[in-house]
Amino acid sequence: MDYKEIKAKAEKARQSNNIAEMLKYYSQLIEFEEANYWDKYFYALALFRNGKKHESLDYCRKLYKEKQNFKPLKSLYARNILANILENITKINNERIVKALSAMLNLIDKDEEFFPFRTPYYYIMKELEQKKKYSTLAEILKTFDFRNNECTTAEKKDKEQPKFPPECETWYVFAAKTAFATGDYTETIEIIDESFTKIKKFYYSNDIWLKRIKAKSFAKLKNYNEALKIYFEIMHRKKDWFLMFEVAKILMQSGNAEASVYFAMNALRDNQKIDYKLNLIKWLFETKQNVIDKENLIKLYHIIKKRLKKQQLNENEIKNEKFLIKKLKEN
Repeated sequence: MDYKEIKAKAEKARQSNNIAEMLKYYSQLIEFEEANYWDKYFYALALFRNGKKHESLDYCRKLYKEKQNFKPLKSLYARNILANILENITKINNERIVKALSAMLNLIDKDEEFFPFRTPYYYIMKELEQKKKYSTLAEILKTFDFRNNECTTAEKKDKEQPKFPPECETWYVFAAKTAFATGDYTETIEIIDESFTKIKKFYYSNDIWLKRIKAKSFAKLKNYNEALKIYFEIMHRKKDWFLMFEVAKILMQSGNAEASVYFAMNALRDNQKIDYKLNLIKWLFETKQNVIDKENLIKLYHIIKKRLKKQQLNENEIKNEKFLIKKLKEN
């Protein structure tokens, strides 16, 4: 087949999103002298979509040296760098991660909508948080301090919010999480207070989760009254069982055992799946209060723990679990 015939097949595969065929024909297409940068770009994209991200990264690097102002290629190159960093994030040092983020920042144009810089910035911060690499997070927060960037979450034409918050808001969220995780609770509170002076409209419920971190910081500093005040403010909007559980623990620490048990039992009665509440159940039967049906709590705990270990429950255990849950919710 000549160039035109292969190109027709390649474009048909691309338009029908047949990624295997797309790779097959674009890999042939780039061998022709007539191949242009779009052909080469779609070959790199086909590699990426077929999971050959290392090959795609190498090819993007090669193309970028030839034509640095080709916008679609710059975006794909950045996506490849991100994929490579996320795959190896536990193996590489802080310097390399910072260097990669800097490269992506230089590659992504300010008006890029499909893959804006907030995307890799958020993904890397989130992955580092999940891996508990707080020293790396601290280095990124220091190097890429976006507090003075625009903090408004711009709406799209269809009124939907973008996939991630603006860099400014992302900075505050992960700066607060990092300070809290490393035990600097006073700094955590200061960061969150500053965020509320900068951000007028938060991305989805980020304001609630920042307030929660602030409340937990006050609890760590043994300022229980301030912590509870913030929690009760949050619970006007969110009544999740884990918030009630956190309030219960603070009340117990502050010496109000009766109120603590009340909130803990309300958390247990919440309709959220019981498997999520293993630590709550354990906490309840380990308290020194005598107002709880501890015997049934312990039975329920062991049934749930067995299931979570992917061990098969027998028929009696299944029936007993339903009975115990019903009985405990009635207390």
